[in-house]
Amino acid sequence: MNEEECLFIKKINDLYNITYNNGDKLQSSAILRLFYLDGITLIDSVNKIHRKKLIYRFHDPKFRKRLLFNSLQFGFDNLTPNEAHSSFTSQRTKEQFLNTEIVVYQGNTFSVKETIKYLANKFGGIHHDLKKRDIKETLFSKMIEVQSHSIVDKLMIEISIIVISTLKDLKNAILENHLKNFTRAKGLTLWMPIRILTPPDSGENYIVDIGKDINKSRLSLFVDTDNNLTLRYISSSKQIYKISQKLKMNIEIILNLGIYKFETKLLLYLDVDNWVSFMVVEHQYIDEFLDNYTFVLGSDINLRREGYFHLASKYVFNRRLEVDDKLTLERHVLKAWEKCAIFNGIGQYIHSENHPKVISCHN
Repeated sequence: MNEEECLFIKKINDLYNITYNNGDKLQSSAILRLFYLDGITLIDSVNKIHRKKLIYRFHDPKFRKRLLFNSLQFGFDNLTPNEAHSSFTSQRTKEQFLNTEIVVYQGNTFSVKETIKYLANKFGGIHHDLKKRDIKETLFSKMIEVQSHSIVDKLMIEISIIVISTLKDLKNAILENHLKNFTRAKGLTLWMPIRILTPPDSGENYIVDIGKDINKSRLSLFVDTDNNLTLRYISSSKQIYKISQKLKMNIEIILNLGIYKFETKLLLYLDVDNWVSFMVVEHQYIDEFLDNYTFVLGSDINLRREGYFHLASKYVFNRRLEVDDKLTLERHVLKAWEKCAIFNGIGQYIHSENHPKVISCHN
């Protein structure tokens, strides 16, 4: 990746974490200004190479015609595509999206572009300027003062969700180009349509655990106590590598995850509904793990932390998936949910025949 691509990947991940975690939403305005308002913008610069057609999908804001003078209305109040039927979704260019009016206060409208600009340049996203404000900026300031900073969170979340959804394909194109050496690389892939549930206690929620020893040569997928979906690999030398994503519970998602080897490099890969995280490290001792592993589905390898989830299906491969593989698998998702398996923490785990716990029970 070149310098601009690295910056873009870092900033889109920062925006994702701020939006879906408990980050300072005002920081989003600084990232969005870098993406859309700074001269030759970062998005335009990065997309010169990949030439992705970026379409912004959202529901057209509809404001009531008769408003009280002090009334406040949001245009993007739960109007993102995931919140309502797709037939109501508009498809807009970047300029149309930035010029969309999203909030009305005291009869004055503010666009996406104005909101990003004001929050970044005047209200602390990048600069905080109390003196040099025009009439509209002063009114924007009054709106924030009257409504408290919850209005900032609301505006930034709604704008950021649309931006993240739009830029996801560009992000993944950059990552896949960076990982081209790992195309069809030897490894282990798990592909699972799944609905992860909230466990009754505050412990870890294990989806799958692979290995014989809790301290080494172990690959684990679990939800930690902060609702982060975590993929962790403990090497034969007991080094720990892990990646994670904030998880929305109780919704249907597709997981594509794995661990792969190319020459002396190891790739740890986690794709949650096409949002990709990965880690590449120098590591030479993975062959033994890939050639001889045992697994438990629905628990950790000690059978002590069981999982809570609905599983539509599972597919296991000894290589990385290509685009055509994913498309083929996704065609089966709807039918797969008709007969999903339910894991609810009462001894419903599935394990390999050569799992050490099973062997010890037979001795």
